[in-house]
Amino acid sequence: MKTKGQKLADKISYILNPDILIPVVMVIGFWYSNITLVNKIYAIVGIFFFNYIILLYWRGLLLKIGIVIDDKLSNRRVQRIRVVALMPEFLIYLAETLLIAELGAKQPLFAIMISLIILAVVSGIISIFWKISAHAEGYTFMVAILGFLFSPVYWFLMAGIPLVWWARLKLERHTPTQLAMGTLFPPIIAFLVFQYFGLL
Repeated sequence: MKTKGQKLADKISYILNPDILIPVVMVIGFWYSNITLVNKIYAIVGIFFFNYIILLYWRGLLLKIGIVIDDKLSNRRVQRIRVVALMPEFLIYLAETLLIAELGAKQPLFAIMISLIILAVVSGIISIFWKISAHAEGYTFMVAILGFLFSPVYWFLMAGIPLVWWARLKLERHTPTQLAMGTLFPPIIAFLVFQYFGLL
């Protein structure tokens, strides 16, 4: 039976889930890129369908056949299958990035997607041997993009990192080192990509 603290940590982990935050960042990228309003609406509908409906269905299928991708560190089986289980998510991001490139690589959306692809590849490689916190990555990716796109004022959202860390540690999903790596990688990768494209 879960304690009150674990129930609260579950709620925080659900709200700050990368599967929720990253599509929000993508919608922001579409909205602030130089594309027509009609295409923005199509993109938002597409993101909702592919990044929420399809991936939610995929996660449901995984659970139905007994594959859990977010479990306690003591469950070593999760680490072994995590990269394979998350592959459809990566393939959707890759397809979206290729489509954006084909449609003219509008900025800042293209920089956001390239940052996301690089982050997914780096995390995927690391996750073959070790576990990195996707929750910390998703949260700091969102903060970094908001900070780079709009104003450094958004960096105050980094104050939410201890909340993410507490929830993930309380649920025994990560070590502090795994959380630290998940916190550091996204802003560094996004900074380098945004700088490469001359957006900073």
